[in-house]
Amino acid sequence: MKNDKQRHDNQVISTYALTKQGTELMPLIFAMKKWGTQHLVCDETGSRSEWSRSNV
Repeated sequence: MKNDKQRHDNQVISTYALTKQGTELMPLIFAMKKWGTQHLVCDETGSRSEWSRSNV
């Protein structure tokens, strides 16, 4: 990841960008997100509950 910091009116503004190596991880990150969305279980209050090994 590349982080460019700039100062503007007493504030630090950071801009982040992925390097070539970072962009190569995107298929893995998207696959992990998809898996999480499919396996995340929320109760009626919106709280996350533990998923069981039977869901594997």
